[in-house]
Amino acid sequence: SVAQQGLTTHLRSQFQARTIHYAVFRRGTPKPLMSSGKLSRRTAEQIHTLLRVVFNMKTHRTGLARKSIGNGNWLVMSIGDQALTMVTFSLQPSSLQTARVRDLHEDFETANERALRTGKSSERFVYPQRSLLED
Repeated sequence: SVAQQGLTTHLRSQFQARTIHYAVFRRGTPKPLMSSGKLSRRTAEQIHTLLRVVFNMKTHRTGLARKSIGNGNWLVMSIGDQALTMVTFSLQPSSLQTARVRDLHEDFETANERALRTGKSSERFVYPQRSLLED
């Protein structure tokens, strides 16, 4: 049987994408409301360039985007009406992991809708994205 004790855990640790960093931004604001994890300088520069493109878009778009950013790392961005969540993975994330980023971002926007809309301080926001690094 392939699902032997210890073997499945080893395979998962070798081949499952892991979250290495995430950041949450208020739409149009380059300073993150919350971020956690560590990025290499090269990866951080690539992400900064992509974020600049997103922030400078003339039309307001929402949705989910996934992109390889080199060194095996992948970026997933969930863009909502008021904010965006950006997650860096160690490998290409599965469709379930990508959907989880989307769902957590939607939960974030729902929980903090009024504060995001009125521009209130982020100190009291609820950040479901924190669970991304707890797995």
